[in-house]
Parts: sequence; structure tokens; C-alpha cells
Amino acid sequence: MIELNLLPDVKQEFVRSQRLSRKITIIMIITSIAAIGVVIFFAFTVYVVQAATNGLLDGSIKDRAEKLQKTDNLARNLTIQNQLKTLPELHDQKQIYSRLFTYLPILNPAQPNTVKISKLDINSEEG
Repeated sequence: MIELNLLPDVKQEFVRSQRLSRKITIIMIITSIAAIGVVIFFAFTVYVVQAATNGLLDGSIKDRAEKLQKTDNLARNLTIQNQLKTLPELHDQKQIYSRLFTYLPILNPAQPNTVKISKLDINSEEG
């Protein structure tokens, strides 16, 4: 079978360029649709998912804040300043045991008559 080319070269180039132009247009349309899909996905994520997540977290924070507010003596227990205010009072209440170590050798006689002290009570009110 013999093929005859009835289209001139210029016409063949024109048909090829139209075909290429259609392919490029289709690829660009598909790419644009994909880009629009990505933009819609990110917009949905930002405006819907993050808003819902923030709402849930805000509710959780409010619930826990209310629970903390119901706790008795919260400010007294948590603030460092209140802890620092109680330090002088605690310092005044502590006992002075430094002189005890000078009296213990006097109470315990020398060898062979050693004494074991199993319980020692100190009464600071009597002086």
C-alpha cells in the first residue's frame, strides 16, 4: 500500500503546534486545579480545623482554671512571695541545736563507762 502525503509541511507543523498547544493547555488546567485544591485544603485547615482546635483548647483551659480557682488557699500555696514571707516566722520557730554537741561529751563519761543515749528530748522553753 502506498501512502500519499496530501498535507504540505507547513500544514503538518501547524497541526503539531495545535496539538502541542492543546496538551500544554490541558496540563496547565490540571496544574491550576491542583493548585486551587491545595489552597482550598490549607484554607480549610487554617479557618476550620485550627478554629475548632482553638475552641476546644480554650474550653479546656477555662475548665481547668475554674477547677484551680476552687482550690482552697491556692494563692498561699503557689506564690513565692507568700513562701518568702513565712521564712522569718519559720526561722524564729526553729530550735538551736549547735550547743548540744558541746554538752554531749560532758554527759557521756570516758571509756570504759560509756553511755549510749537512745532518746534525747530538748525542752527549749525552760532555757
